[in-house]
Amino acid sequence: MDFSNLKAAVDRLFSDNRVSNMALRILKNENIVYEEFRSVERQISDTTLFDIASITKVVSVGMLSLIAMERGLLRLEQPVSDFFPVPEHNKELTVKHLLTHTTGVGFRRVDKPENTYENIEKYILSLTGKPIGSSVEYSCPAYILMGKVLEKVFHERLETLSQKEVFLPLGMEHTAFRPLERGFTDNVNANPDDTPAGIVNDRNCRHLGGVCGNAGLFSCIKDLTAFAKMLQNGGAPLISEETLNFAVTNHTPGLNDSRGIGFLIVNPDYNQTADLFPPYKSFGHCGHTGASFFINRESGMAVILLTDATRMNILKNGVEVYSEVKQMRHDIHAAISRDLFG
Repeated sequence: MDFSNLKAAVDRLFSDNRVSNMALRILKNENIVYEEFRSVERQISDTTLFDIASITKVVSVGMLSLIAMERGLLRLEQPVSDFFPVPEHNKELTVKHLLTHTTGVGFRRVDKPENTYENIEKYILSLTGKPIGSSVEYSCPAYILMGKVLEKVFHERLETLSQKEVFLPLGMEHTAFRPLERGFTDNVNANPDDTPAGIVNDRNCRHLGGVCGNAGLFSCIKDLTAFAKMLQNGGAPLISEETLNFAVTNHTPGLNDSRGIGFLIVNPDYNQTADLFPPYKSFGHCGHTGASFFINRESGMAVILLTDATRMNILKNGVEVYSEVKQMRHDIHAAISRDLFG
């Protein structure tokens, strides 16, 4: 199969210094139909780790939430007050609001000296925003809190839970929080300053110790391929197909964005997948560092993209211009579409 448009798009990204490290894989019905590993400075393999940032929300917290629901340990409409003391303005807050980004509280910095992982739920629950359930406000605080809920449900730390319930069953041997502590040194740096490779880029997660529900995972193409194949296989061996189908349904109809349980649902207004993934039939997630994965189970198509695009964007522009990272994803998916469908 000729992927000349894709190769040209990748060439442009590197020649324009928009990316300096990339691992890319295209799957069709679990078969690898194209892959590329490229760097201007080092060797990239299928086990080279990238900081996958908010893809953590799906790979860790999202899947653990679905597993807990399937086992009867957690209900989607369960009040957060079942787990933590909740101030009056957040009494209506449920697990569903956390998982669908409908808490009303969007981006917030939580890296204040007085906030620790042990007490962060108190600060998050004190925050105010738009009315609960009225809109989709992409929320890292919601997923940090959801990670803490899961620790209550399973009576184990999020790092241990993720390893035992998700990574080990799928053979994701290299995926980890705090990879340097695990002895994983083949890491692409996501940090534009002098912070070393293997240290999480996300400031909230770094402040909380490198393990939390919104970010912190490092993973590789090999492991994310196993994760994608699990989704293509209907959730086995982690969850049932019924549970997966429920998770990738749009749970925010009529609102300003389309969200499943953990997953981003591609809708007609979503631009980063170009026209490669049909609206409402495709799902995935992005990571702020420049990573993404998207899947359409009907066609068997999956695209996994790992890059250091956000780091390069900051180094090139002096400030972050994240619209350029979004454009990178669009250009990659549009080129694949042209190669496959003309």
